[in-house]
Amino acid sequence: MIIGMSIEELTPNARINEIIDAACKGAAPDPYIITCYADAPVIESLDVLNTSQRVIKRGIVYLAGPMTGHANFNYDTFHAVASALRARGVTVISPAEDNTGVYAPAPAVEDVSPEVHAEYLRRGFAHVLRSDAVLLLPGWQRSSGTRHELDVARTTERIEVYQLSDELINAARDEFAQR
Repeated sequence: MIIGMSIEELTPNARINEIIDAACKGAAPDPYIITCYADAPVIESLDVLNTSQRVIKRGIVYLAGPMTGHANFNYDTFHAVASALRARGVTVISPAEDNTGVYAPAPAVEDVSPEVHAEYLRRGFAHVLRSDAVLLLPGWQRSSGTRHELDVARTTERIEVYQLSDELINAARDEFAQR
């Protein structure tokens, strides 16, 4: 159960359930997803969030991006971006946090069995389904989990997708380091 709702309650669409089940069993993501979102709008700076990206301020955004193969599962980047967005009034769900929005420590690599990985995926899918937009961290194209999450977002036909630039990520890291 994720925040009081099971995945089944969040997924009225049989196709979404198929995507989730396949991903949790280790299936490769649809390669077409990269093409679908390669031209997603890019948010270049944190300042833009205060002006032109009003849709992001109205809803819940989910941070998606590469974790596996990164130091500390890339949690440092997720925490920095979540903090910067929240400082600008954006409601954020991050896979690097627990269900209450508290920064979670990254798991030890040896503790992430296929079953644990599947549970992280299921939690991410539930978060995507609760979101109005997905914000992609740089390198998302190489993340099979993110590509599965984007397949779910695409299938809902209601979730907007934006890419975050390297400049925005660096500004968020700098800002987070000063807190």
